Amino acid sequence: MRAAFSSGCTALTGIEAISNDTQLFKQPRAKNAANTLVVMAVILITFFLGITVLANAVQAVPSHEETVISQLARTIYGSDGIGYLGYVLTIIGAFAVLFMAANTPFADFPQLAALHSSDGFLPRQLTYRGRRLVFTWGVLTPRSARWCWSSSRARWSPT
Repeated sequence: MRAAFSSGCTALTGIEAISNDTQLFKQPRAKNAANTLVVMAVILITFFLGITVLANAVQAVPSHEETVISQLARTIYGSDGIGYLGYVLTIIGAFAVLFMAANTPFADFPQLAALHSSDGFLPRQLTYRGRRLVFTWGVLTPRSARWCWSSSRARWSPT
């Protein structure tokens, strides 16, 4: 259940980024954001269907040792010579996509928190812009929460 939820969250981070950053699009903003969402949905559906068809064709099954993407790349490219380079490039590409997906919530949290605080759902301090034109409290809040979490875990973990 947890893995399915996290996979769904990973797939939705791009949609979250576009919906939070609509004001950064050129005019007409709503139309350009909608077009971007349609393109993202088409890419997501294409990748999902392609991976599903290929995984069924090569009998790839999720395991703890190797991901389905790795199994597909290994089967398609092989393990020798130039095929190994294709395999490595596929794994690097998958890592880059996952890295950017994981970075999106951290990059967009200050702006999302500022929007919610201007509506009165979060403390008003989250709307203040700092020297570098970022929402200072929106940047400091996750960092301090992370520091408190890691220090409390270290303090209470058995040694």
